[in-house]
Amino acid sequence: MGLERRISEAVTNQWAAHLSTMRAAQSLPRLILVLVALSFIAALPLFAQQVVVVELFTSEGCSNCPPADALLGQLSKQRDTTSTELILLGEHVEYWNGQGWNDRFSGSAFTQRQYDYAKRFHLASAYTPQMVIDGHLQTVGGNAPAVQKLIADAAHTPKTAAVTLNFVAPGKLQISVENAGAILGHSTPRERRGAAE
Repeated sequence: MGLERRISEAVTNQWAAHLSTMRAAQSLPRLILVLVALSFIAALPLFAQQVVVVELFTSEGCSNCPPADALLGQLSKQRDTTSTELILLGEHVEYWNGQGWNDRFSGSAFTQRQYDYAKRFHLASAYTPQMVIDGHLQTVGGNAPAVQKLIADAAHTPKTAAVTLNFVAPGKLQISVENAGAILGHSTPRERRGAAE
């Protein structure tokens, strides 16, 4: 009886060691992937472009807006010549509608967004053309030197983010990027999730 038990324990121990080796071998590619991803993320600041969001609040019914619209077009050409990646948004507001012109691109969401910025910046009212840089800097949209200065200021302002990597299934990696909302004046963090296989 004792011999059978010892043989059974030896076989069980061998099998457990074999399973442990197999699990380690299966998780090795995952470990390598995580280490490669982490080294890539650690190296990002060395070659990554700084992202700056530029929002132009404009309207087809605004006589002062064409120079600001043209400046937004010029900024789109600047994208390839600097270390700053610009995300350019032309947001047409509604409050100029009905004064002899209806802006076909206007939307209530853009108008409300600008009203929210007017509150945040303690402005007496919303106006066009207005450029908002990274959600916390603003100037008259047609003032090219001021816009360029604010873009440069925003590009030199550190932006923090938390990156989380999770294996959600075998061979499936979930990557979460959470931006520190206070930088852009938001009260809650924004999150972007994606899965990579």
